[in-house]
Amino acid sequence: MNRHIINYIRRFAAAAGFVLVFASAVWGIYAEEPAVKVFVAGNPDMYPFEYYSDETGRYEGVMPEIYSRMAQESGYTFEYIDAGGSNKQEHLAKNRQADIISIHLKGDINSSCMKKEYEITGFSDENGENTICIGFSDIAADNIIKQVSGYLSEMTDKDMVKLISDCTIGQEYQQKDQKNKAALIILSMIAAVGLAGFLILLAKKEADKKDRIYEWQHSIGDMNYYRDCFNNINTRQLKSLYYTAYIAFDEEAVSQRYGETTETEIEELAAVYFKNSNGPEDFAATIKKGTFILLFQKNSPADAQKHIQIIMDGLRLLLVTEGKDEYRDIFHAGIYALGDDISCSSEAAIYNAKQGYLQALRTGVPYSMSTEAIVRENKQKERLHHRIAQAIREGEFDIYLQYVVDRDGSIYGAEAASRWANPQEGLLKPSRYIDSMIQTGLITEHDFYLFSLVCSQLEEWQQSGLKDLFISCNFTRQSLAEHDFISRLCDIAGRYDFDYSKAVIEITENSFVQDDQAIRNNIKECRAAGFKVALDDIGSGYSSMQDLYRYIVDYVKIDREIVINSTEERGQMFLKGLVKFAHSMDLEVLCEGVETEEQNRAVLDAGCDFIQGYYYSRMLPKREADRFLHQRRRAGSLDVYKSWEECPH
Repeated sequence: MNRHIINYIRRFAAAAGFVLVFASAVWGIYAEEPAVKVFVAGNPDMYPFEYYSDETGRYEGVMPEIYSRMAQESGYTFEYIDAGGSNKQEHLAKNRQADIISIHLKGDINSSCMKKEYEITGFSDENGENTICIGFSDIAADNIIKQVSGYLSEMTDKDMVKLISDCTIGQEYQQKDQKNKAALIILSMIAAVGLAGFLILLAKKEADKKDRIYEWQHSIGDMNYYRDCFNNINTRQLKSLYYTAYIAFDEEAVSQRYGETTETEIEELAAVYFKNSNGPEDFAATIKKGTFILLFQKNSPADAQKHIQIIMDGLRLLLVTEGKDEYRDIFHAGIYALGDDISCSSEAAIYNAKQGYLQALRTGVPYSMSTEAIVRENKQKERLHHRIAQAIREGEFDIYLQYVVDRDGSIYGAEAASRWANPQEGLLKPSRYIDSMIQTGLITEHDFYLFSLVCSQLEEWQQSGLKDLFISCNFTRQSLAEHDFISRLCDIAGRYDFDYSKAVIEITENSFVQDDQAIRNNIKECRAAGFKVALDDIGSGYSSMQDLYRYIVDYVKIDREIVINSTEERGQMFLKGLVKFAHSMDLEVLCEGVETEEQNRAVLDAGCDFIQGYYYSRMLPKREADRFLHQRRRAGSLDVYKSWEECPH
C-alpha cells in the first residue's frame, strides 16, 4: 500500500480517537456533575444520635442515617473525618477541617468556631435542661447550611422519635449513661407531641390492636414452641453460645389490683415487644400468664447482661409511652448461661433462669445473672420452704435472748429471737427463713410460737424472783393485722403465770400491709389487755415518723444506722432530737446496735433510756442466757461489765 495513504490513515485514526476521548469527557461533565463532598466532625459519645462503633469501625446512630438519606436526595456526599473513639470536634472546627460540627450539646463547642448552630431537640436530666445541636463551621458553604437545615426542619417530632427508636430498640451500646440519656430524649419528645401510638411504630408499624392480639396469642409461641427451639440447639458448641432469660411480672397481683383487662394489655405489649426485639437466631415464647422466655446468643455473660439491660430499658420505655407509667417496674429478669450445664434440659434451663429472676425480685434490681451459688441457695430455700410448717409443729425453733440494759448498765430485760434447729441444715438464723415464712403466710404461726416461748420464759423468771425483767417479742405487721390476733395472743398468754406488762409486743418494720386500721385496733387491744407495745427500727423503712402518731405505743427502738452515725456531730444532733421528740410523747427510748464504747457514750449523751447491742450482750441461746443471768445474781448485781472481752458470748 502507498506509504502516504498509510500515514494519512494513521493521522485520521489518531484525530478520531482524540475527538472520541474529548467528546466522552465533555459528555461526562454535562451528563453527571460530580458530587459535592461535605466533611463532618462526629461525636463518638452521643448515643443514640451519633456514636462511634468499635465493631463496625464507623459512626452509627440517627445523624449518620440522616446524612445517608440526604446523600440519596441531593448532590452531596457526607464524609466523617478523623473518625474514632475520641471527640475531636472542637479541634477540627478550630482548624477549619470540617464543614459540619455534628451532634453536640449547646455550649460544648466554642461558638466562635461556628457560622451557625441548628437546635434539634432537648431533654432534661439531673444537670438541668440540655439542647442537642449541630453546627456549621466558617468553611461551610451557605447552600450546604441551607439544605441541611432545611432537611432537618422538615422532619416532624414524630419522624425524629421514630428514627431514634429505630436506632435504640434492639441495638447495643456500652455506655449505660448514654442509654439512659436516650430514654430521656425520647420521653421528652413523646411528652411534647403526645405519641399515644408510639409502641405500634416501634414494634409493628402496620399492625392494629387486633393484629397485635393475634400475634401475641399465636405467633410468639408457647411452651411447646420453646421446647422445640431449645432442642434444636443440639450441639455442645452451639449451646455454649446461648442464654435463657426468664422475664416475668406478678400477674395475679396486677390482676387483683388493676383488673384482668390491664393485665392482658401488659402481656400483649410485652409479647409483641419481645418478638420484635429478637435477633435472627433468637427465640421468644410465653410459657404461662405473665411469664416470658427468651433464648438468645451472646459471646459472654457480660454481653448477655448488657443485652437484657437494653431489653428491660426498652420494655420500661414502651410501658411509659403507652400510658402505663405505673407498671414500668413490674418486670424482672433472670439470665442463665446454657454453657454452665451443657446437658441441662429445657425445663432445667427455665428453672435456673428463674432463680436469677427471684434474686432480682428480692434485691429490687431489673435483672440478675443466675449463678451456681444462687441456684444452690434457692434450692436450699425451697427445701426449707416445704419444711417450715412441719418445723413449727415439731418445735424445731428455739428461743434466743439478747439482754437490754438501763442507763446504769443493769439488765432490765431482753429481746427474743428464734433460731431454727434444722435436722438437715443445722442451726439457721432468721435471715435464712423469715422471708420464706412471709411468702408462704406461715410467719404468723412462727410469731405466735415464739411468743409462747417468751411467755414460758417470763413465767420461769417470775418463779425464780426475776419478775421485774421484760422480754420483747417480734411480730410482723402481717401478723398484727390478723383479725383474730388479740384472741390468739391472750389465749397463749393465759396458759402461763406472769405479769403481762413484762411482755412487749414489738412491731417489726420488715413487712407492709394494707389494713392499717386492723393494726391500730389490735395495738389498742394489746395495751388494754396489759401488754406493752414497742415500735422497732424508728428512723428507717416502714417505721417512719408517721408511726409515732399513728400507733399508740409504749416504747420506740432507734434504728442501728442512726446509732452508728451518732458518733458524728450531725448524727448526734439528730439522735438527740429524735429521743427528745419521743420523750415529749411520753415514750421510752431504746437504742439498739450499740457495739463500741464511743457509741455507748453517744446514746447515753442523747438521753436514751435503754441500750441493746453487742457491747453488752450477744444473742444467746436460752441455756447460756440463764447461766449468765444467774452469774450476775450470785455476784450480787445485775450490772453488766462494759468491756467487749467480758460481755456474754
